[in-house]
Amino acid sequence: MSLTPIYKRFKNQKECILYLEGIFWDGSPICPFCGYRKYNTIQTENRYRCKACKSPFSVTVLTLFHKTKVDLQKWFFAVSNDHLTCRKLAKQIGVTKDTAHFMLVRISIARRNRPDIINKIKKEIYEQYY
Repeated sequence: MSLTPIYKRFKNQKECILYLEGIFWDGSPICPFCGYRKYNTIQTENRYRCKACKSPFSVTVLTLFHKTKVDLQKWFFAVSNDHLTCRKLAKQIGVTKDTAHFMLVRISIARRNRPDIINKIKKEIYEQYY
């Protein structure tokens, strides 16, 4: 399994963000801090500002993807290949062993807390391969 089909399906970060918004929010942003559904859009950053608590947020806030500098396409690959060792994952996606380990730990935690999200991402990736 390689990264190529993932980059064909998700050509850039914006497409990944839109996909995650569909999974997490069903298309309508929800503030992760207070749960309010009214927001202003921050156009330049793919972020929103809650009208209730005034906090800026994006779909990745308080998820396994929060504050990551690794491309979301690489994260999707890691989610769909979480059986790999951190060394093999690091080699396949072009990150350090420590970064791959960090990713696998976050995926493991997410699998316990939000298995529905992990399963939806895996399903989307497997549909590209099969």
